[in-house]
Amino acid sequence: MMIIDEKLLMLNHFVAHHNGSREDLAEYMNISSRQLTRLLKKWEEQNIIEYVAGEGRGNESTILFKVDVEQRFINEYLMTINERSISDIDEILTLPLSKKSKNLITSVVQETLYTYDQSNSMKQGYIYTDTINYIPESFHPLNESDHTIDTIVLNTMSRLYELDSYGNLNPELVIYDEWKDNTLIIHLLRTIKFSDGRGLFAEDVVCCLKQLFDRSDDFCNVVSVTTAGVYTLAIEMNHQTDSIKYLLSNLDASIYREEQGILLTTGPYYVAKQNEEMMTLRTNFFHFKGEHDISTLYLVSDQKKYQLIYQNQQLDNNKVSKMLTKTMLLFNPYSRVNILQRMYLTHLILAFFDKTMQHDSSVEKRLFDSYKHFMGRQNPSEQVFTKPVRILLLGIKDNEQQMVDYLKTRGVPVEVTEDEFHTYMYTNLNYYNVDMVMTKEVIPADLSYYQRLRFGKFKEWYYNLKESRQLIRIYMDKHSQYWTYAEQRYERFLAQQALVIPISVTARQFSFPENFRNIVITQQGLIDYSKIIVKDNEQVME
Repeated sequence: MMIIDEKLLMLNHFVAHHNGSREDLAEYMNISSRQLTRLLKKWEEQNIIEYVAGEGRGNESTILFKVDVEQRFINEYLMTINERSISDIDEILTLPLSKKSKNLITSVVQETLYTYDQSNSMKQGYIYTDTINYIPESFHPLNESDHTIDTIVLNTMSRLYELDSYGNLNPELVIYDEWKDNTLIIHLLRTIKFSDGRGLFAEDVVCCLKQLFDRSDDFCNVVSVTTAGVYTLAIEMNHQTDSIKYLLSNLDASIYREEQGILLTTGPYYVAKQNEEMMTLRTNFFHFKGEHDISTLYLVSDQKKYQLIYQNQQLDNNKVSKMLTKTMLLFNPYSRVNILQRMYLTHLILAFFDKTMQHDSSVEKRLFDSYKHFMGRQNPSEQVFTKPVRILLLGIKDNEQQMVDYLKTRGVPVEVTEDEFHTYMYTNLNYYNVDMVMTKEVIPADLSYYQRLRFGKFKEWYYNLKESRQLIRIYMDKHSQYWTYAEQRYERFLAQQALVIPISVTARQFSFPENFRNIVITQQGLIDYSKIIVKDNEQVME
């Protein structure tokens, strides 16, 4: 980080308001000419200024600033304001700063004092315990994610924008934005704070976004992201596109600050403690949306070990919310199974599910009927398999084992690879060397196949297909009215090539205590615990 000191501010002020010699400058800064020479050389090496010495008698030297020194100083100062004493702040206000900068420092100090006062007076809320698949060692939003990590990220971090349950895009950390030519100017809310009480500034956001943009091809249209003020950032792009805001609403675009390997977050909760069996989330008292009813959340990996915690929660089986999960059959586009064999296998598998799914009460919707009709028109002929069809199954269940047995009765040799879901999520699909996989995913928002090509297992087999790249390009280059048609065209391609066959939608039900209200489950099947309302006098106080 560039450190802007008092002498540099004095130089900035002198150049802006005076027209004197080097001797006048040295006198103004209360240093010797030799000291001034050393400082000018240091600042030039740091690429802060450009010093052009005057040639000949009477020609004055010129100092050009390459950065906005005052803005940099304000940024660096505000990022450490929690560590400042009142006397430090009073001293800063005597420096040669503009009235606007001094007013900003005063405003932030007042907001910080008010926030600390509010956090000390906040009431304690309720304790709740829920289960997750495992306790992750890290929940960094740029790492490979799954349902468990996404749950933690959603509840501990915030994003610039968010999608509501209807798929509408809304600002989250943004007060307003505007396009200037091909640059998106984003103005941040000034009330955002990390869980340690330090304010969120544009430089924090730029740091997160630079890492995200460097690691994802989805942002190939981004030219640069820079600070344009203490609370303002600018994203310059090759051209305007609606997709940039949608991308910035995804969980991998969450905003955080990393210090000594610890993630400091801006969401409603922060991770207070974790071990191999339990993670404790506590209220972020500095959260800009204020208090929420559940102040302590225990996420456990083994519910049976925590029955004493659960006994007071009195789960009401009638108080449920649903998470919809889509079961899909994915074929490896690079395997030894050709398109005719894929079509024949699909024909057999759909015939199997057509019979077995009629009495499955968990199925909300059959998705394969249109594919079954399409396959009927294709009339795929019986195929000969000289080598076994390699199928990856995640924890073999009765219906999946019956499917394997059915394929064998129809003359299809099958070789099953079984793995646990957690291991599967952290293992690239290409590692398994299989021809197909039965997978389940939470139904995403309207950005259907585009989202699948960005997240999860789908991208590992299909991302590099020409048709996949075309879909991504449309999202990058075209306005949102093109997206629906592009999705439909891509889905037809997958069906015609017998690569991806949606099977069904099943519902997973969540049971909650009878005094819980306003239970919000996102379209990704994640629970936002901060939105839960708990009725008084029906839950043990923390």
